[in-house]
Amino acid sequence: MARTAKQHAPSESEILKDLSERANVLAGAFLVDLAKLFAGHEVELPYVAEAAAQDLRRRLQPFLDSGARLQPNFDLSVPMEVKVVPKDPDHPGLIRLNIHDMSEWQDANGHKVRSEPRRLEVELDVDGRITQILDIRMHAEAIS
Repeated sequence: MARTAKQHAPSESEILKDLSERANVLAGAFLVDLAKLFAGHEVELPYVAEAAAQDLRRRLQPFLDSGARLQPNFDLSVPMEVKVVPKDPDHPGLIRLNIHDMSEWQDANGHKVRSEPRRLEVELDVDGRITQILDIRMHAEAIS
């Protein structure tokens, strides 16, 4: 469809703003579902590539098999970092999250286990349109 005189091609800053908004939505959905998974709930991950979803579930399974559960308390202590190539929607992008994790844990008997705060780094490889998570990497370390 041809653009009329009133329509204009989006500027790079408009494209970046749109991609940033998409990244916020995608990362927010992922964090909600990650918290549900840690709490022992079954969730669908339609916005995560099948291989990445299976890998995430496989990595969480030993924790869940132990009977332990997490009462999530994730705080985004640092703004999300988004790296995308705005003019190439086929080029994969990266969303990096730094989360202050103050979650409480419960053992298999439902007793609360004291947990020290930790920093959780999450990297999400995403498609260039920021509609699907292609790979997930997570690293946690204690906060001293």
